[in-house]
Parts: sequence; structure tokens; C-alpha cells
Amino acid sequence: MKKKISILLLCMLLSTPLCLAQTATPLRPQTTSADVPVWSVNNYWTYRIDNLTVNVEQENFSLSVYLSIADFTTTVIAETNDTYQLQISSTAITGNFALYTMTADGPVNVSGTLKKTTLGGTISIAKADIGVKAMNLVLKGKLVSYIHEQPYLPRLPARIPFSMTMNSDIAFDTPYTLLTFPLNESSVWGLPASKVTLSGTIDSPWFSVINRVNHFIRTWNLIGPVANMTGMTVEETQHISDVLYDILPTVDIAHVMNTYLHGNSINITATPELFYCTGTESVTVPAGTFTAYNISLFGGLGYMYYAPEAGHIIKTTGQFANISAGMVSNLAMELKATNYQP
Repeated sequence: MKKKISILLLCMLLSTPLCLAQTATPLRPQTTSADVPVWSVNNYWTYRIDNLTVNVEQENFSLSVYLSIADFTTTVIAETNDTYQLQISSTAITGNFALYTMTADGPVNVSGTLKKTTLGGTISIAKADIGVKAMNLVLKGKLVSYIHEQPYLPRLPARIPFSMTMNSDIAFDTPYTLLTFPLNESSVWGLPASKVTLSGTIDSPWFSVINRVNHFIRTWNLIGPVANMTGMTVEETQHISDVLYDILPTVDIAHVMNTYLHGNSINITATPELFYCTGTESVTVPAGTFTAYNISLFGGLGYMYYAPEAGHIIKTTGQFANISAGMVSNLAMELKATNYQP
């Protein structure tokens, strides 16, 4: 469950930065409150994420990710009676990852670095509560992977540069909101229950090459010779060929997840009293000085500041390395510019 929550929080960083709060607090008299903001077409917010670190530790599985994202802007480009449509400007991303897992066939130990990678897309936001209804994220660039251990292909290169374009769609059956309105100085709330559905495509020049080679092998009945060359059995080689034939040259994310994994949706249960607003204070960020609501998580390990004058989150920071696995362990984000006016 915690792993699912952290993944959701990461996906939502580009729409509404992390809200972070305590779980057990005494209620205090409500002195001020903020209603849900009203945005207009062409309103924009520019942010920078200097440090986004994720560490997931479970039995026979570990994942660490570090990202630094250049300035990115979300702009309201359209609206309907109940929805805002925001566009994410294409922005550069640098970072690295390390993954280890023990499978039935043996250990898989890989790491990688992002090279010349950009992220863009659109986000649909519910007007009623500024909750995320859907996201389309486009990740384009090069991933250099380093294969330290893997039990499948004896002659697989240790270094694999991988150019790709990932066009992913993330939909929520119930808008996933991190804020509560009206927001008071003693508000306590949690995350809602929702079903998240993933879809989209992944393209790469490598996929096209592998697809052509696989078609050649199948056309000329070369499964046996390939098995001898790779040290695999004929059955293993045939299975890999069948899978490649099914998913290439363009990978359909929903098809792969439904066919080879446990489906392309995740059910998230509600988590009550996760967030707590401690009060208001003056907060200075590159975009200016604002009176902001201070919202904390896990006894003050992380903080998020929402400013009605900015109509959005203006600052998020957190150090979660000492709490249980499956969480964002470090986070630093600030608002650099906005043209929003209440």
C-alpha cells in the first residue's frame, strides 16, 4: 500500500506538489480559511525540483531513484464546466537509478542514467477540489543501462544505451486530491480511495531492430541455432521470441500489463488523517513572499506550503529516509514564477 501511495505522489508532482502532514494533532480554533482557487486560461506556475529521491526496500526487491528537474511550467490551456486542462512545458531531466530483485530464475541487478531526457504532457484537474483526474506524460530521451546481473541471456552486453519515447496515460476513476477545501489552520485529512489505470505506448529504434531480427529468426526457423548460441533451451528461446512478436515494435503499456503482469490498474484505499495544517506563516520563494498554510506529514519530517495568493503550492520539502520503505526519501521544490491573481 505504501509503495502504491508513493508512486501516485510521484506522478502528481507535476500537477500539485506533495502535501505533507502530521497524523495525530490537537484541534485548535479555526482563525482563517481558504476556499478552492479559481484558475483562468493562461494562468501559469513555474517550479524547479532540485532533489527528488525515492528509495523502496522490500523483501527481495530494492529500488533507488534520484532526479533533478530543470524549471518546468504548468499552464492552464483550456477549461470546461468542471475541469481545467494544464500543459506541462517540455523540461530537461537528469538522474539515475539502481534496481535489484531476486526472481525465480536468479538475481537481476541493473542501474542506469538518464541522458538528454525531456518530460512534457498535459494534466486534467477537477475544479471542485483541484484533484487530478488524468495525466498524459511524454518522456523522451536516452537511458544508458548497466546490466550487473541477470539470469536470462548469457551474452547480453553489460552496457546498453536505450533511446525511447514513452507516451503514458494515467487516469483516476475518482479525482485524486492532496488538498482539502475550505482549508483551515487546523484541518486534518487524508488521501481518497481511487482506481488508477495505466496505458500508453513506448517506442524506440532498438525495438524496431529487435522486431526485424526476431521476424527473420521466425521466418527462417532459426530458433534452434539461436538457442545454441545463447545457451538457452529451445523452449526458452521460443518463448522469448513469442513475447517479442507479441509486443513489438511499439509497446502497448496496457496490453503488456494485462497480458504479462497483474493488470494495468491499481486500487488505492483511502488513508484518513494523513495531512495536518499547522497554521499560516510568511514564506519566501523565488516567486515572492506569500502568506501560506503550513501542512506537515509524519510529525514534521516533511512540509508543504499552500498560498491562496498564488492559487497553488509554493514550496515542498521533505526528509523521509528514516521512515518505512516505499516512500519519497528526499524532496525539494519551490515556485519560481506565476501570473496568478486571486
